[in-house]
Amino acid sequence: MSKSALLIVDPQNDFCPGGAIPVRNADKIFPVVNKLIERAKKENEPIIVSRCWHDDDNRVHFKLNGPWDKHGVKFTKGAEFHPALQLPEDAIIVSKGMGLNEDAYPAFDGRDEFGRSLLEILRLKFITRLEITGLALDYCVKASALKAKKYGFDVVVYKNATMPVNINSDDGYKAELEMQKAGILITNFPEPELH
Repeated sequence: MSKSALLIVDPQNDFCPGGAIPVRNADKIFPVVNKLIERAKKENEPIIVSRCWHDDDNRVHFKLNGPWDKHGVKFTKGAEFHPALQLPEDAIIVSKGMGLNEDAYPAFDGRDEFGRSLLEILRLKFITRLEITGLALDYCVKASALKAKKYGFDVVVYKNATMPVNINSDDGYKAELEMQKAGILITNFPEPELH
C-alpha cells in the first residue's frame, strides 16, 4: 500500500500579496492547504514544507545576474511562512537556495536542519506518494513535482491549493500540461468522488 506525504512548497510572505514577488491571489490557497494539513495529521502522514532561504547576495537568483527581485532572504519577514498557514510543530522544514550559486527551484534541492535532502527524508519514511501544494504552480511547484516523478514517486498536485505567478498568462495551463504529460495527477482537493 502506498504511503503518502504532504509537501507544501514555499508558502512564504514574499510570494504573497505585499511580498517581494507577489503571486496574485496566493493567500487564497491557505484554506485548502490547511484542510490538507488537517487530513495529513489525521492520517499520520508526514508534512514537509520547503522555503527559499537565500543569502542576501545570492548571485544566480537575484537581479542583476538572475531573473528575480530579492526574496526569501534568511531571517527576514519576507522569508517567513505566511501567517494564515496552520503548520504543525512537527512539520519538517527543508531550506533551499542557501549557497551563493544555488538556484534551487525544486524542493528536492533543499535540506533539513540535519543536512538531509528531501529525497533522503522521503526514503527514510518509506514514502511512495507525494501530494504537492504551494507556490508557485509554474515554477517551484512544477519543478518539485517533475523531480518527484523522476525519482519514482506517485505525484498529485492540488490545483486549488496553488497559483501560477501570472494568472493572466497561460503559464499555469502550460505547467499543468507539462506535469500531466509526465504522469502527474492534477486535481482539486477534496478530490472528486468517482461514480
